[in-house]
Amino acid sequence: MFRKFLVVTLALLTAACVPIPREAPEASSQMSERSDNCAPDHMTLQVGQGSGDQATDELPRHIDILRVESSLEGETLTAVFHLRDIPHELTVNREGVHHMHQDYGWNVDIDIHGVVRNISADYSLFDYTLRVENSAEKSPSDPLPTTGAFEDVMGPQLLEFVHDTEDNYLTHKHLNGNSRLLVSYKDNTLTLSGQIPGITRESTLLFWAYDTLGGQDGIACQSG
Repeated sequence: MFRKFLVVTLALLTAACVPIPREAPEASSQMSERSDNCAPDHMTLQVGQGSGDQATDELPRHIDILRVESSLEGETLTAVFHLRDIPHELTVNREGVHHMHQDYGWNVDIDIHGVVRNISADYSLFDYTLRVENSAEKSPSDPLPTTGAFEDVMGPQLLEFVHDTEDNYLTHKHLNGNSRLLVSYKDNTLTLSGQIPGITRESTLLFWAYDTLGGQDGIACQSG
């Protein structure tokens, strides 16, 4: 499970430049499940690896990750979140979520060079993030929460991180038209896909999900 710092810091990236953040997940897959990419609490996975995580009643069901998987065809990455449940409807613009901040998000952060190991030290080395999220759009004239079908209130995005190493800042730019979302309510899976420039099977991925008012989850490192 992720520390609160990660979700708060990374959620701000859609609104403005922020100081470079820190943090990450683990493994138990279909290939050689584990790797050496375990920070004190979390782990990155290589493209093609899958990994599982225990269910917990401490999190909302829609962000409780049970398993993640990925595959690559050319430069098109497909990433799958297996969740405890996916609701047919979600409420966005909730009280307590500020203007232009996200209510929810399911994220795959991508290091195309495969150099990220310790996330608490190396988060600035990620190159892209493939995600599905909403942005709260509260205004004085329309401050009320809105409930809608999952696919209507949530949308896929592919962002490229832009690093200002001189001032130690990280921002992003949108790569429009390069991301897709498939929701399976029967299987409780979210499948994200996108064309990632420069990605290879040696690239590393960080899977995580959050509900701003309910917590966050990833794939926890296993001991031993």
